[in-house]
Amino acid sequence: MRLALALAALLLVSPAVAASPEGAFRRRGAYPLGATVFALDSAEHFVGRFTTGHPDDANHCGGTFTATGHREQENRLVFSGKPEDGRACRVTMTFNRSFDQALIEEDGCTFYHGASCAFDGTVLRDSR
Repeated sequence: MRLALALAALLLVSPAVAASPEGAFRRRGAYPLGATVFALDSAEHFVGRFTTGHPDDANHCGGTFTATGHREQENRLVFSGKPEDGRACRVTMTFNRSFDQALIEEDGCTFYHGASCAFDGTVLRDSR
């Protein structure tokens, strides 16, 4: 009984159990960056929506990418998709220990936002 209570208490305070990549993340400024992450059927599969750019930008920089993803490591999610022309886009989110900050990196996503901006940078949690 004591062991069961001790294990239950440990699970309640464990950051790995309490922390989650789900939520909204933002970087504000001249070239805003946003990410919204939702869990699918388990703690291993997710949907991510990534936005970049500003609607009033004279360079017309900006775009959106939505894809399914999976947990590659405890603190890393990888999202990938292909537009109609067959070019692949891959976005990786690497989170800090408390999942309140993430580094977003992309590969091959210019099709979604143009050449003047990217799905790259550090974002902070807006909400869960």
